Amino acid sequence: MAYVLGIDPSITATGVCLIHDNKAPEYFTIGAKSGMPLGKRLWHLSCLLASCLPTGTTPLLGAIERAVPPLAYGPASGGKGYVANCMAYAMAYEMLGKFKISYVELSPKQRAMVATGGGNSNKAEVVASYYSKVDDSERRDDNQIDAYWLAYGGWEVLALTPNEKLNNINWWLELNDKTYDMLESLEIQNP
Repeated sequence: MAYVLGIDPSITATGVCLIHDNKAPEYFTIGAKSGMPLGKRLWHLSCLLASCLPTGTTPLLGAIERAVPPLAYGPASGGKGYVANCMAYAMAYEMLGKFKISYVELSPKQRAMVATGGGNSNKAEVVASYYSKVDDSERRDDNQIDAYWLAYGGWEVLALTPNEKLNNINWWLELNDKTYDMLESLEIQNP
């Protein structure tokens, strides 16, 4: 069973999506109670994230949202919440390393480009694109949808590299040339 793991890290609600070669995607939102001490919360999230992986298998690739520096949002965003989210990213990277999962990083703009073809799409446009392109009658939260687009971008990166496991997969969405160029520029990193 071949699959790609998409992770949208957050200290409050980490989105996870597994896109398989032969069955419907699996979606998870993992969170921890906000009253928990931060260290216990991170440990809880780490255990839950690891439990999302099918037993005895390793994804072909992980695709994780790249952490955006606080200065991108102005000085007010560099507070306690930002530090906690950085720790959630560290927890996700630690899990990738622990299970020896190679990965690509996509920025929020790159994730939006995979979803909509444009890097400046807002959250509502990314969600709307999901429901217009993916046959899914379930109501997904935006963390799961972001994780889906990250995992989908990971599949596309693999499709652009020689990989015999992907020869029979024919369900890819049509992406524009600009998006393919962006995906071709991503480097697969090893833990």
